[in-house]
Amino acid sequence: MCHSQDDNACWYNADTFHLSDDGGYHFQSFQAPANYVVGLPFKYEIDRGPEGYSVDTNIIKVGQWYYAMATDWPWPPNCTPEKGPSHCLVPFGGSPIRTSNLLDVSAWRGWNGKDFAVKFVDPYLGPVKNPEAHVYTPAPYMYYVNAINIYEPAHLFVATLWDPFNTAYGPEGLYLSTSTDLINWTQPTLVITQAQLLAKEPKGSWSYLYFSLLDPRSKDANFSSIGNHPSLYYVRMDNNHAPYTRVLFRQGIKLTLNQ
Repeated sequence: MCHSQDDNACWYNADTFHLSDDGGYHFQSFQAPANYVVGLPFKYEIDRGPEGYSVDTNIIKVGQWYYAMATDWPWPPNCTPEKGPSHCLVPFGGSPIRTSNLLDVSAWRGWNGKDFAVKFVDPYLGPVKNPEAHVYTPAPYMYYVNAINIYEPAHLFVATLWDPFNTAYGPEGLYLSTSTDLINWTQPTLVITQAQLLAKEPKGSWSYLYFSLLDPRSKDANFSSIGNHPSLYYVRMDNNHAPYTRVLFRQGIKLTLNQ
C-alpha cells in the first residue's frame, strides 16, 4: 500500500498498549480495542502521509494524573491552518494527554483547548462520527518536544525540544521551555545549536534525535523529576550507515532560572 519513493508518504502512526509483569523482559500484546491508546480518527491513505500521532514523550505523574506529550504531523498533506478547502483536519503541534489509570487504554484524554476531553477512537473498528472532535488541540511551542520533566527546585515542568529541521524556534538545535500547567509554555530557550554539535564531530555525516534530561538523583523510579544538575542524553546517528548505527551520548548540564 505504498507507491511513493518517499517513505514518509507511507508513514502512519498510533500508540498501542503492551504490558510486562517481569520487569520488561517480556511484553504481552492485546487485541483491539484493548490495545489502542492514542491515534487519529482517520484511516491510512496511500501515499498521503506522514499521518498520525507519534514520538510521544515519557510519562510523568502529577497528583492522581499521569501525563505525556504527543506530537503529530499536519494532515492532509499541504494543508493550511486557515478554514477552507485545504484546511488541516489535524493541526500541527504537540499537546498534553493524560489518564488516571495506566492500565485502562480507554482512559487517556487529549486537550481540546479548554479541558482534557478529547477521546481517541480507532477508525478501523467502525465509522467515526464527527472525527475532528477526536483530534487534540496543540499547545504552543510543542512542535518538536522529545521529553518532559518536573524541575523540582522551581516547581516547573520542563520540555526538551529538538528541532533539526527548520527555524521554528530559532537556529536548528536544542531548546528548553517551561510551564506551570503543561498547557501554556514559555518561548523556548536555545541550549545548543545543531551546528555547534556537528562542529565537535569527526569527519562523517551525523544527525541527532531523542534528547532527554535524566537526573541520577531523582526520587522517581522513572527519572522524571530533575534538580539543578541533570544529564542530557541523546542519540547520534551515522547517516552514512543508516538507519541503525547509533551511539548514545550523555552530557552533564546545569539549569538556572532567569529572574
